[in-house]
Amino acid sequence: MKDSTNKSSAVSSELGTLCHTVVRAGTLMAAAGTGAFRVKEEMSRVGRALGLDGVHAEVTLNTVIATCVQGELSHTLVGTIPSISVNAGRIAALETLALHAPAGVTHAQVNRQLDAIEREAPRYGPAMTTLAAMLACAAFCFLNNGGWVECVGAAAG
Repeated sequence: MKDSTNKSSAVSSELGTLCHTVVRAGTLMAAAGTGAFRVKEEMSRVGRALGLDGVHAEVTLNTVIATCVQGELSHTLVGTIPSISVNAGRIAALETLALHAPAGVTHAQVNRQLDAIEREAPRYGPAMTTLAAMLACAAFCFLNNGGWVECVGAAAG
């Protein structure tokens, strides 16, 4: 992650650590396949729980950029989204974390929860996910009046 702070001191170092936690939560959420709006909402909730005055975030297909504000200090951090897949279980766990994080929670507590969420294996493996996507493509083709040949072609991709 790349970062920049508007002042250098122990206080800005702490702000950098808090911002790193917020961006980590955002990149995990984005990598789990949710939309940019939900990523920004979670980052703001986590930031408020950590005691930040504001989190201003931008989410692209492969990056999360956040400026965290505490008093007159600000810290900007850019996080990279390593790969994107859809993991509804991870999205739900991250939303639960963001919604239920008590005010005054420490960055260490949030990072421990993020570690636990990140370690949890996906519910379905790549083979089952591929099979489900193939079936969904064929079903969508069928709903659009595709014949069996077209449905098989859609499933094969």
